[in-house]
Amino acid sequence: MNKTVELVKLWGEYETAHPADGIVQFCRFLLLKEKQEKRKLTFAKSAMPDQPASVLAKMLGRLGRLLNNYAGIAVRQCGLSSFEDFFYLNDIAANDQPKKTEVIYANFSELSSGLLILDRLKRAGLIREKSDDKDKRMKRLVITTKGTTILRECYAKLDGINSAIFKDMPEDDMLLCIQLLSPTESRISNKWIEDKRKSFSDILYQS
Repeated sequence: MNKTVELVKLWGEYETAHPADGIVQFCRFLLLKEKQEKRKLTFAKSAMPDQPASVLAKMLGRLGRLLNNYAGIAVRQCGLSSFEDFFYLNDIAANDQPKKTEVIYANFSELSSGLLILDRLKRAGLIREKSDDKDKRMKRLVITTKGTTILRECYAKLDGINSAIFKDMPEDDMLLCIQLLSPTESRISNKWIEDKRKSFSDILYQS
């Protein structure tokens, strides 16, 4: 079959199935289809789900746990207790004197466990509390000079971990993954606080 004719045929099939999509989405589809055909997907010593959503969820979960394990080794060398400590410290540094609850909920933690992490960072001299300028009863969080130094050390070590883990992945593929997953991450993270108080059926049918 002529290559132009084949391309038009593929575009016609894709347009029928995805009428709202444009050329960019079609090209992305072809790229992903080619990559999928070139490699057989397996999980090391673990079952392969049948549905694409389940495969993706399992893959993200496994990668998340592996990244946490490797990152935990890196941040402990910098003096932190866990990778969660890094996330909290990083968020306090990145935001202008956030409240405790803002940091805790931004990291999808329960209030009790989040307060323990903040207390640990405070006792280590990495953060401090200050009174809110408008409401003296409210406490806000500030990173200390020691905390900033440790955070920079963590950045350097985590950059090395990321490079080692994703060394076989072209940057264009990374950018594509970011583009594809970003809307889902944003949607779910923004509704998690509300959803965690719902029943399973409410989450399933109202999400």
